[in-house]
Amino acid sequence: MKVYLYFVLFSVLFLLFIYYYPTKIYGIENFEDYDKITDTSYYKIEFPSIDELKEKIASMDYFSFFKETDSKARKINHKYDDFFKTYSSSIMPFTESDKTNFTKFYNDIIESIPRRHRPLLLPKTLKVAKVQGIENAFPHTHEDIVIFDKSYFENTNRSASTLIHEIVHLKQRESETKFDSLYRQWGFQSISLQYLKNNLSSTIVSRIRINPDELPYYRFWVWNNKVLPLVIYESDDVNNINQVMYIGIDWKTKKQEYLEDFDDYMKYFGIGNNNYHPIEILAEYQAQFYLELIGKKEKNKSEGYKIYKKYFNL
Repeated sequence: MKVYLYFVLFSVLFLLFIYYYPTKIYGIENFEDYDKITDTSYYKIEFPSIDELKEKIASMDYFSFFKETDSKARKINHKYDDFFKTYSSSIMPFTESDKTNFTKFYNDIIESIPRRHRPLLLPKTLKVAKVQGIENAFPHTHEDIVIFDKSYFENTNRSASTLIHEIVHLKQRESETKFDSLYRQWGFQSISLQYLKNNLSSTIVSRIRINPDELPYYRFWVWNNKVLPLVIYESDDVNNINQVMYIGIDWKTKKQEYLEDFDDYMKYFGIGNNNYHPIEILAEYQAQFYLELIGKKEKNKSEGYKIYKKYFNL
């Protein structure tokens, strides 16, 4: 009789666990919803119109964050008309071949991800754009669109982890505080651009590189009251957005050093690139996790990555 009661209790607890576990991670209400959003057919691709892309890629909202150095680095005059002309003319239409090949590529990514992890790594609808010659051909995002240079669509060995990285930036825009609780667990505290202007040298603030992925919630983050990580242009006279330095501002002395010289910060997150902002760290971790899932990367053993996996119950 006692064995039977234990069996019944275990069965009830197990059913409760598998019922509530998806809800805990992804906000899924029930098994029907879980089955729907983990099915391959749930995930769609859209190729927006040129007009929609112009509105989002060449927007005044984006240009309003530019400093003169940001314009110099993009080889444009620091005027909205010049920015609009350059960015709107960079947008390229998709060919039917582009659409077919990219759809197959994306479906292969979906199939490669275990069902329970799809809601974490993928958006319900993925919007993509093809451009030429802007943002140093770096992948980036605006609003709800992932933007790739034309070379990405022409490359038969295009990187799936790069797409996973960019998708994170779409999810981060769902609300200003979407992942703040994770960032706080990492030890970050947010500060505003105005606070930086009031407390740091203007020679540093004027050289902070604008990153469209950080918008519209333009915040900076101090780690454990020790270091403010930043990416800044090498000088005021640059002609490429890749002419930058990863620096750390010692939060006690306000002295500038290379970010890699803050050993405890580097060890905590365990990544040497895109480690200057929590939204980029999360995007890197998501890409690493995807590669880990498909057996192409060993697990990051850093404390930051452990907290990331615990946060999402991975």
